[in-house]
Amino acid sequence: MVDVASSAVHLLNDGSGELSKRGEKVVILDDVLATGGTALATQNLVQEMGAEILGFEFLMEIEAL
Repeated sequence: MVDVASSAVHLLNDGSGELSKRGEKVVILDDVLATGGTALATQNLVQEMGAEILGFEFLMEIEAL
């Protein structure tokens, strides 16, 4: 049996109505780093929007996966 987890990406903006401006600098925050799939998907989305990723931050990492 394979467990499939769903996740959501929440993009916070500065109130301007735009999620990101080309060249904007962002840090990607995630609660748990397990396989890296969500982080990679978020990275791809943010890069497509034209923002510059300064780094990633995670609250905890699951190493056993």
